[in-house]
Amino acid sequence: MPLFRRILQVDPGQIQQAEQRLAKRFTIPEDSPLRAEVLVGPAALPVRLHDVSTTGARVAFTGDRAVAPEAGCTVRLIIDDMVIKLVATIANVNLTEGETQLGLRFAKNKFEARQDLVQLLEPIEVGASLKEVDGSMVKQTEPGLLALRYFSTASSSLTLWRSLEDDQIQGFEMHLRQYFVRNGSAAPNLKIYLDDGTQAFGYAAPTLQQANDVSADVTRLFRWIVPHLNPAVPADVREFLQRYAA
Repeated sequence: MPLFRRILQVDPGQIQQAEQRLAKRFTIPEDSPLRAEVLVGPAALPVRLHDVSTTGARVAFTGDRAVAPEAGCTVRLIIDDMVIKLVATIANVNLTEGETQLGLRFAKNKFEARQDLVQLLEPIEVGASLKEVDGSMVKQTEPGLLALRYFSTASSSLTLWRSLEDDQIQGFEMHLRQYFVRNGSAAPNLKIYLDDGTQAFGYAAPTLQQANDVSADVTRLFRWIVPHLNPAVPADVREFLQRYAA
């Protein structure tokens, strides 16, 4: 399942390190495009995905279904028309507020499935870990605009420019690995640029080469990050970015 395989390559020798970094549980919001099913025996059980990591997941379902702890199962993580299949064990079963919650522990899976899971979780980590830095640390270069900067634990950053006159957001730039994602003239159009090491910080359009060959993949990556933004990110920032992720 080549979700972000062109731009989020995982070397076999580094897969374990990546899995350790992504072992913390990521809460999945209800409006996330990520869906899940659990197969216990031949039947697929649609579930609500509460959280997921490289070590396991927590899911819930309503209705009657006999599920035993330590039973083997298959977890299907569904993204658009693509599916990640993971072998798992039901670690625990709990009844909570009229629903059954399952704690799932991922078993030994093949490299391809492990790689797909890491590539799925990386953009979720980018969004979930974005935090604003102290404004005194951000260099202001544009007359009439206030630059705000957010960093994530995935070595990615988001810069926003607000009007000093009315505080409205005028534009953004997200740095993702070797790419820059910037808003186009009107939502949902985006511009994707290569980071060639010559980027000068500022609101004006960068004089960089547009990454046309991977623009669709980078756009999809951006649109996967936005639904999983840290809840601490202001509501108007989330709404502005969502226009370009629609």
